[in-house]
Order: sequence, then C-alpha cells, then structure tokens
Amino acid sequence: MEILKENFLKLREKMMEKFKEDFARHRELGEKEVPIKTIGPINGVYYERGERSYFVRPRIRAGIITLEQLRAVSDLSLKHGDGEIKLTTRHGIQLRGIKADNVLPLIEDLFNVGLKTQAVGGKSIRGMIISSYSGFEEEEFDVTPYAVHSINYLFQNEDTYTLPGKLKFSASNSSEDTAGAKYADMGFIAKKIDNEDYFEVYFDFGMNLSNKNPYKYSKDIKAEEMLYYMRAMVMMFKDNMEMTNPRARVRTMNRKIGIETFEETFKEYFEKAKKEVDSVIDIKELYKDVKTQEKVFEWSKEVDFVSEGIDEELLINVKESYRQKGIYAVKLKFAGGVIRRKQLEGILEYLESLNHEIKIKLTNNQEIIVFNLNGEETLHILKNFEERLIRSAFEDTITCTGVPRCRLAITSSKSAFDKILKKFDTNDATLKKELPQLRMSGCPNSCSLTFKGDLGFSGRIKKIDEKVNIAYTLLSENKNIELAGRAIILERDLPEMIYEMALLKKESQIKDFHEFVNTEHEKINELIRKYVQ
Repeated sequence: MEILKENFLKLREKMMEKFKEDFARHRELGEKEVPIKTIGPINGVYYERGERSYFVRPRIRAGIITLEQLRAVSDLSLKHGDGEIKLTTRHGIQLRGIKADNVLPLIEDLFNVGLKTQAVGGKSIRGMIISSYSGFEEEEFDVTPYAVHSINYLFQNEDTYTLPGKLKFSASNSSEDTAGAKYADMGFIAKKIDNEDYFEVYFDFGMNLSNKNPYKYSKDIKAEEMLYYMRAMVMMFKDNMEMTNPRARVRTMNRKIGIETFEETFKEYFEKAKKEVDSVIDIKELYKDVKTQEKVFEWSKEVDFVSEGIDEELLINVKESYRQKGIYAVKLKFAGGVIRRKQLEGILEYLESLNHEIKIKLTNNQEIIVFNLNGEETLHILKNFEERLIRSAFEDTITCTGVPRCRLAITSSKSAFDKILKKFDTNDATLKKELPQLRMSGCPNSCSLTFKGDLGFSGRIKKIDEKVNIAYTLLSENKNIELAGRAIILERDLPEMIYEMALLKKESQIKDFHEFVNTEHEKINELIRKYVQ
C-alpha cells in the first residue's frame, strides 16, 4: 500500500541521517568510543572479526529477490567489498569485506535497486521466515502475501526499531512447519477451516535457545488477522521488557507474565493493535491480492530427467509445481552458504538469457531456489551447474559465518564440516546418504538453529590438562539422545564419530534417520559416550 511505503521512506530517511552522523563519529573517535554494535545493526551494518572491515545486510522480504537485485548484489559485492556473499538462515544476504569508505555508498546502491538495510539486526523485528516453496507446492494455502504485507506494516512503525531486543516471526504453509514457526518468538502455521484461510499461532515460552517450549494459542485465527497479532506482540514486548535487560527476548517476557495470565494480557494488546492498524489502513485492502488468479505459464514443458541422463540422486534439487505440470523449481547450494568471488556469474548469465519471467527465493537453509523454469531449462541447470547441487540431506548441512568473519565466533563450523566431508570422501562417500542435515554453529548462539532436528553442534572451548581444545556441544530435539546439551565432542573427533554413526545407520537398514535414532538409540548413545570429553 502506498501509505505504508511513504511512511517507511520518511522513517528510513530519518534513520539514515542519524546513522551517517553516528558512523562519522565512529570513524573519527574509534570503536571504543562509538561501538558499531550500538549504531550499525539497526541499519544492517556490522563489524567483521579483526575490526578492519564490515559486512552489510540488505533486507530480503520473505526470501523473495528479483533477478535484477541478485545481479546487483553480485556486482556490488565486487565494487564495494571483497566479492564474498553469505546466505543466512533467515532468507538473508551479507555482503562482506566492506571498507569504511564503501559502507554508505553500498547502502545507497542497494537502495537504488529496491533493497533496504533496516530491520535486519539490532533491537528490532527481523525479516519474516516463510516456507520456501509456499505458492509452488501442495499446501494449505500460500502464506507469502499474508507475511509480506503484514511485515510491511511493521517496517513503517518507528517503535519497530527501538525494541528491548530482537523479535522474530515465522509462517509455515502446512503442519510440516518448514519455516520453523514453533521455533520463532511468534509463529503461524496455515490451516483450512471450512475452506477459509486460518493460522494456528505459537509463542515461545522456552528457557533458552536450546530448550524451546512453543505455546499454542487457545484459538485459531483468521489469516487476515495476522497483522493485528504481530503488531500486538510488538506492543506487548515493548511495554513489558526493560530496555536495559541484556537478555530481553519474547520468551523471557512470556515466562515473566506466566501462562496463566498471558492470553488475557495479549488480548488487551490485540485490541490496541487492531484499533491502531484500522486507523491507518483498510485491512481487507492490505490483503486484497491473496486470492488472485493463478498464472498459467505457456512455456511449460515436462521432461523425464532420468531418461535424459540425470542421476536420480540429483533430483533432490528439483521440485515440480503442484499447480502446473512442466514447471519446475531448482535448488542451488553453496557450501556453508558462502558464495565466493564471481561464483554467481554463470547461473546469472544463463537466467538472464531466458525470455520469460522467473522467480527467485533465498531459503532458511542457505540456498537459492529458481522457480518457473520449464523442463529443458531445468535440465540445462542440472547438466551445467552440478557443483551447485546436493545428493543428500547431509550435504545440505547448515553452518554459520564463524571464524574468521564473525566477531562472536569461537570456531569455524564450516571448516569443521569440511573435515567431516573429507572423512566420507576419503573412505566411502556413499555413506553420506545415511545421514540427515546437520546444523552447526561456531558459538552457543542460534544462527544455524542448532537445537532443531536430530543432530546439531554448537562451538565452544574445552580445556584438557590445561590445554585449550576446539570442541562442540551436541544438541538434539530427539529425547532419545540422552546426552543432548551435555555431550562435548572435540572437533578432531567429530569426523570419526559422524562416520561411525553413518555405518550404524547403514547396518540397521532403517531408511529414515529419525526412526533410526528412535529404534537404535542405545547403540547411538553408546557411540556418543565413546567420544564425550
């Protein structure tokens, strides 16, 4: 809506004027006097480890980025930085190696292609995670327009950028919860009631990052009420957490209020939010495009990829549209989410050569998905860009920024995973298919959502005989892994432990890894204890 766009642009202009002044002081007086963490994150600017360069995050709404914008990101990474781009676990992008002189010109160049840097960090809301294939796969309904329009309203609220802490939303298009709605501060899961769009709503009451406790709201809400609920959460968070509390998160506030009185308190804020929103916009007008007629693409063409010589394992990267045969999406993976200098060039040139529209999304698994390709175009990508394809869920492992870029990192999770891969490639690469996606972080923070799934690892230091060792804490949602959250494994032992786990899985002849853990947990726990420090 035009009024929301106008309001945001006015607010952004005000924020950028202040940031330019603060950044000039930061450069003049130094990090000690004007720390970048107090002025930069709210505008997408962070120091890299070593404090000699910065990285800049543009905001990618719901992971949607145009081909022109992706081309600009690639070109600007070379113009203003060292050419390296990082895909994040919140549909995001980091442009790295930015020198101080280039920070403001980069922000302006990004803005000129429609990419803003506000609300990507600091004490504010973050871009909303949604199911990556929403609108393309079989689902309850497409959550994309609800998410995009709702978050647009929040972006133009000034108090969005002055919260006690970060605030994260997610929306999933089905009960599979591929967007991790149950792991967000506030999450929405799509469902149909009498053929109408509704959401289940979840709030985080967990103790910490690795002990999530999603609380399901007592009623399902109409999908067109999503914004009211999100705005109510912003208001409630701002009013009920101290700005000076370093641990200010929604889960902290929720536990403070208590489950017994939470809903009663939240309903009061819902009424306030509804009154405010309705005074600014017509909510039905905001969501008017959610029922638009689906497009039919005349360039569709079905292809039998296996008969065309494509290894069946590679089809894990391909999905056919649920709505139209012969229209496909291809998933591209960059190891650790890191795109090196000019690695996008080949795929960009090919996509730019197509004579029809495509759609591109960044995923919460550090991938790029290209939508609306026909079979021949999909076949071309499978044959010519195999280095960007995975053959197993294990190869889709998520690693964080880590050392040497991140200032908070203790370890390099990407380096640790590279060593694990080398163990398999040196011995038996076929065993990779026995394992699930791993989630690895270089510190106890949750950038890789290490607490989600069957196997996660968070970096730490372990002293043995006064000697410092790089190590990882094993995390798991699966209650059958007894030492989850307590098992400390040295980095040098990780490849052997993971490899032995793959051997156990193969010997069990159980296809699904989660079922394998539930069935063979005694053997798995014995293996873990063998390597615990």
